[in-house]
Amino acid sequence: MLLSRIGCTASRLLLGLPYDDLSGGFKLWRASCLRDLDLDTMLAAGYAFQIETTQVAHLLGKHIEEIPFTFHERIAGASKMSLSISLEGIGVCLRLRGLHSR
Repeated sequence: MLLSRIGCTASRLLLGLPYDDLSGGFKLWRASCLRDLDLDTMLAAGYAFQIETTQVAHLLGKHIEEIPFTFHERIAGASKMSLSISLEGIGVCLRLRGLHSR
């Protein structure tokens, strides 16, 4: 939970986005919004895809509304988070910042 919070906060600050949870949660998308995102040009292949789609939708002026939920401790299984996933997220955020700050 701490790793998730740190990653979301760092991504939010780096990209200048006003949303609390960039990497998870329940998301509903309008088909027209998804068409506008041009998914074939996305940089991310893993979990960072959620960060990238949120940023692009925000930059396109799409309506984004957060509905908070309570994050409960895992009672079974293991986290899928790994060093490679974390590094991909950092790399994608840095590239996105570079692309959209021009």
